[in-house]
Amino acid sequence: VVILTGTGAWSSTRVPEEVAAPLTGDAWLDGMRSLYDGQVATALTRLEAGLESQPARKVLAQTAALVALLDGQAERAGFDARSGLVYHPADPLLRYCEGLAWCRLGRFGEVESKKMETTSDASGEKPLLLLWLLLRLRSGELGKALWLWTQLRRGPIEYRFVTRATW
Repeated sequence: VVILTGTGAWSSTRVPEEVAAPLTGDAWLDGMRSLYDGQVATALTRLEAGLESQPARKVLAQTAALVALLDGQAERAGFDARSGLVYHPADPLLRYCEGLAWCRLGRFGEVESKKMETTSDASGEKPLLLLWLLLRLRSGELGKALWLWTQLRRGPIEYRFVTRATW
């Protein structure tokens, strides 16, 4: 017996079921392949599983936090970022992800209390400068926001693209 149910027309596009890509043994690569194939949930699961087995691997924590933020899962992103910060407490991307997750949860006071200000000449701190700038704008401190904007625009900006060929 086959029972068909639904609310859409027969001609409407179907959402394909996620088909897991074969595992390579590298949690980050497996997560990125799933993400490339549009399987966000599978990618996040694989990245977090890798983070459990290799907690000191920074790229796993960074990518898991970013994917969780991309997927709108702020609490999960904050947890993944904090997991990475245990081993890499000064990493600006992990600190940014944690701060952004808190902002998305409406916990602005916690972001402020972490004193996420950075030195003006630290090129690796640009994500934190951006977050701090947004917080200054939110609180109406336009002078400080303008100063941070000038600091953010200093130095070269590097763009990196990841393609399937680099895997």
